[in-house]
Amino acid sequence: MNREQLISIIDDAVNREDDSYTFYKDAAEKAEDPQTKSLFERLSKEELKHKDYLQKFLETKAETIKIDDSEDYNLSQDIDRPRMTTEMNFTDAIKLAIKREEEAMQLYADIANSCLDKAEKDIFAGLSKMEKMHKTELEEIFLNVGFNEVW
Repeated sequence: MNREQLISIIDDAVNREDDSYTFYKDAAEKAEDPQTKSLFERLSKEELKHKDYLQKFLETKAETIKIDDSEDYNLSQDIDRPRMTTEMNFTDAIKLAIKREEEAMQLYADIANSCLDKAEKDIFAGLSKMEKMHKTELEEIFLNVGFNEVW
């Protein structure tokens, strides 16, 4: 993969973050439950941060994306992806967000696995870790909501 191809893929990642921002922002505007609205507002802001991070990567011509690995609770494999509705409850909103982050995480992991060049592999592995970090945060919220009787 040459630098132009890499830039094209990172540009696509920027667009995906922008699409996610728009999705979460629209979901927040449509949500009737205040807790769900707040979650989607926070997620939209996080997606803007991801977009800014990737744009800075392109602007600075950086060679690597360094993201610490995070825990993966693997909850996403056991939950169904709910359909977005205005009446969506908080738990379903978290499930939907988890599934969206999982899909992005897997996309970047697949690209990383197809890279022969170590530097390129590291870039996409870093993007996958960024999405995994977000997914893990949502899974923690899901666990706290689902098992709040423990508290």
